[in-house]
Amino acid sequence: MYVTNIKVLASPIAEDRSRLQAEVACDDPSLPREVYWFDVPGTHAKDLTASGNPWLALLLPLAVSLGETLRIPRPIESELYANAHELMRVWHCWYPHLRPVTIEADVSQVRSNGNEGLTASMFSGGVDAWFTLLSNNGADLHPGARKIDEVLCVWGFDIGVDRPNQFRSMRDTLADATSGLGVKFIDVATNLRQTQWWNRSNWGHVAHGSCLASIALAMEGRYSRLLIPSSHRYDDLSPWGSHPLTDPLLSSHATRIVHDGAGFSRVEKTVAIAKSDAALKSLQVCWYANGYANCGACVKCYRTMATLHLLGALDECPRLPGADFNLARLARIYSERESQRVLLREVRDLAVEQQRFDVAKAIDRSFLNSRWIGKALWFTESLSKLPLLWRLSAPLKWRLHERYITKG
Repeated sequence: MYVTNIKVLASPIAEDRSRLQAEVACDDPSLPREVYWFDVPGTHAKDLTASGNPWLALLLPLAVSLGETLRIPRPIESELYANAHELMRVWHCWYPHLRPVTIEADVSQVRSNGNEGLTASMFSGGVDAWFTLLSNNGADLHPGARKIDEVLCVWGFDIGVDRPNQFRSMRDTLADATSGLGVKFIDVATNLRQTQWWNRSNWGHVAHGSCLASIALAMEGRYSRLLIPSSHRYDDLSPWGSHPLTDPLLSSHATRIVHDGAGFSRVEKTVAIAKSDAALKSLQVCWYANGYANCGACVKCYRTMATLHLLGALDECPRLPGADFNLARLARIYSERESQRVLLREVRDLAVEQQRFDVAKAIDRSFLNSRWIGKALWFTESLSKLPLLWRLSAPLKWRLHERYITKG
C-alpha cells in the first residue's frame, strides 16, 4: 500500500475550508486507487500537518486487514512509529488473522519546543461524548478533570458527506448546546465512508480509535491532547476499536491520545447527562438514520430510552420518541454480542435498584428471546444458501427484524 501526493489545498466543498488529502494505492490490483481527505475550517489551514503521522494512524487498520506493507513518503514521528508496532501486536493477539505488517517511512526524532497545545475531545452528541465534555468542563467535575478547549465533530461518519443539510442541522444544534461549556466547536469533514477503508477496516472491532486519532494528528501542531470518549467500563473490556489499551498507542510525541471515561458505566454516564438540559435536548445516539435523528427502533436508541425512563428524564429528551417506549418492546431487544448484554444488564441493575421489577423482568425476557432469535437468524441465513429454499429466507428474516429490535 502506497500513500502518495499528500498535500493541503482549498476545499471544493466550501470557500472557507481547507483540505488535507492523499492518494492511496493498494498492492492488490483489484482495488482502485483512492483519494482520502479531511476538511477543516479555513482558519485551521495553518494547523494541518506535513508529516506522515495522521496517515499512519488512519491507514494502519486497512494495511493490516489487507496484509500489505504500508509505505508513507513523509516522516513518521519515532514514538508513533514504535507505538504502531505495539498496536499491531495487540490486534494480532485479539484477532490472530490480523498479522503485523511492515511500515516503510523515514522515522524522525522530535524535540519538544516546550509549548503546550490545546486539549480537544471527539464529540458526536452521544452519551459517551456528552459525559466526557460535562465531566471535564461542567459543574460537577470528577477528580483529574482535563479542561477541554475544543470539541471535534465529524461529518462523514454517522452522517454521510452527501447529506450536507442533515449535518448542518446537527452541527448548529450541537454548537449551540455546547456553547455554555467554554469550548470551541470545530467541524471536520472526511470522505472515509465512501472509500474501501470503511468496508475493509472493521470500524467496530479494529479501526475507529485509529480514525479518531488521525483527525487530531492531522492538526498535531494545534493539539497536545485528544480525548476519545470511552465505549465500555474497565471491568467490561473486550477487544474493540477504541480501547484504553490501544488508543494511547496512537499517540505521538506532540499529541497524546487519551481514552476518557472508562471508570464509568453507560448508565452512570446517562445519570450524569440527565442533569444537563443542553445534553438531553440535543442527544444523538443513533447512526442508523444517516441523519440528525434517533430512529427509536434500534438497540442503542431503546436501551437509552429505557435508562432515561428509569431516571424520569425520557420526556425531557425530545429527540427520542418517548411516547413509543413500552415494556413489551423492551422485551424484544436482541442482544447479539456480550458487549450488548453487559450494557443492558447495567440498565437491569438500575431497574432493580429503583424497584422497577417490571423493567427488570422485561430485560430478562429479552435475554431469553435473544437465544432463539440468534438461532432463527442463523437458520434464515442458512436457507438463503440452499436450492429452492432460498426464497423462504428473505420473508422469514424480514419478520424477525420487524417483530424484534435487532439493529445494533
